[in-house]
Amino acid sequence: MTNILYFAWYLLSEYNLRMKKYDVAYGIVNNSIIQLERSDYSNEYLTLLFKYNMFKVLMFMKQYDSAKLCIEQAVNMAQKKGINIEFDLDPAHYEAEDMEESSEGTEGTEGAEGASGENAFAEGSIQDLDQLQPNNEDSPAQKP
Repeated sequence: MTNILYFAWYLLSEYNLRMKKYDVAYGIVNNSIIQLERSDYSNEYLTLLFKYNMFKVLMFMKQYDSAKLCIEQAVNMAQKKGINIEFDLDPAHYEAEDMEESSEGTEGTEGAEGASGENAFAEGSIQDLDQLQPNNEDSPAQKP
């Protein structure tokens, strides 16, 4: 039953990511990871999904160092468990719009396919993330 709760949280975090509500998505994902790590009956696949979601949230929030740690953990978990999953590591896919613009036109948010109809998932590597410069703005990811 708890896995259903975690899955609902995962869907909520994905929804808030698509709606460009990164602070809300960060809170959901962070609390979910904390609860999963404390749980005796945690599902490692859900933990992997939340680590990947945290990577996406942190990339949009320009917290590249923390994002790199999250994706490394997700990749290690996938390799250890033999899960075949493609992670979207292309930094160009994580460029956030201005918050004023993002609150206006959220109805037409697209899924995995872009406006041209082509697949938006791209190949990249974790080493490519080293080239990104972290943003020094205050954000929930930096607060204790």
